[in-house]
Amino acid sequence: MLVRNVDNYDNRKYYFQVGEEKHWNDISAFNAFCKDRTQKFEFVINSPNLYTCSWNKPPKTIQQYEDDFARYLCATYDDICIMYSGGTDSHAIVEAFMRIGARNIKITHQIGHTKAPGWERHREIVEIRHNIQRYRQWWDDHGWQYIELDHTSFDRDAYVKSLLDVRQEDNFTFGVDRLHGLSLEVLVQDENIVKHHMYKKPAGVQKGCALSGNEKPYVYAVNGMWVWRATSNQFPINGGWMDPEYDYIYFFMDNAMPEIQVAKAHAKIDEIENICRKNATKIQEGEDWNSYAHPYYRQINHAMGYRGICNLLDGIFSKGVSSAFKNDYNKFVKINNLDTVYTDMKNFFRNNIDSDFLNANGHPHGINTRDIPIRPISSDVLG
Repeated sequence: MLVRNVDNYDNRKYYFQVGEEKHWNDISAFNAFCKDRTQKFEFVINSPNLYTCSWNKPPKTIQQYEDDFARYLCATYDDICIMYSGGTDSHAIVEAFMRIGARNIKITHQIGHTKAPGWERHREIVEIRHNIQRYRQWWDDHGWQYIELDHTSFDRDAYVKSLLDVRQEDNFTFGVDRLHGLSLEVLVQDENIVKHHMYKKPAGVQKGCALSGNEKPYVYAVNGMWVWRATSNQFPINGGWMDPEYDYIYFFMDNAMPEIQVAKAHAKIDEIENICRKNATKIQEGEDWNSYAHPYYRQINHAMGYRGICNLLDGIFSKGVSSAFKNDYNKFVKINNLDTVYTDMKNFFRNNIDSDFLNANGHPHGINTRDIPIRPISSDVLG
């Protein structure tokens, strides 16, 4: 079992390298870089083995690596909590632990974002809850604990303060657009985690961890090569706010088992090239095979071992927002006078970050990691 022992986990899962300094959120990093644009500027996943391991096609299957890692975690931790949405990432983690027959796993699941009117009537909520019931008997038989988190009552003053504080702190990155671009999801998830065991190590636990389903490999065609590259806007929540005695782990790119990410990247490339062969098309540099909107998004996910708990969470619909939720959300924003807050944040961005680093909505765009070469594009599909 090829798993590296990793001591002294750093719950801050990424950072921004600006010159010789590390920054723990994108606002601070952009601000520092814009003062001297000759400096090095890079987004770094805080998993050094990801950058130094072999990126050759691994000898094992994706499931074998996932199962090995799940066994390692069961042997290492006496308290394991999966942060679960039922989507393709977190459900793949659950299935890995189920395959090995793991016992006494905790699942924390929050459906929806706020107490916006009518949220419980949305068909996605009904479908998710219905499908979770298919797994409950197995979970109960194996001593798993399923916790559906309460919806957080909204504290406007606390939310506004969190937006202001995060400009300097290491909790989040704001280069993510969700409706207004500054999401209530961040606050709600943070508050709920504080209320439950993941923020502070539970009493009686010797060693515990929370597992997050970050992140699918993003691959790009560059000068005849396939390369791996991550962008900061894939990772909205850093882990600096978690108890340092409770490890926060990105299951698919952890420092102890980066081969999961490598194996998934190769599977993704294989599937993309097979799609091109079937359709008699070529790989074109600049085509985004990673986009939710790509017509083969679901098929490529399946090739990497990702499946949601239900059809709704297995496709691109879950990446959007239903019209009912948008209406509720817009009412929520209006009632709490949040448009003014969002405008103030945009003004802050405009006054502190150069305009070419802001997107069309006035928010910071993503920062890339350095590329990791994977393998040449197959000659028969090279455009």
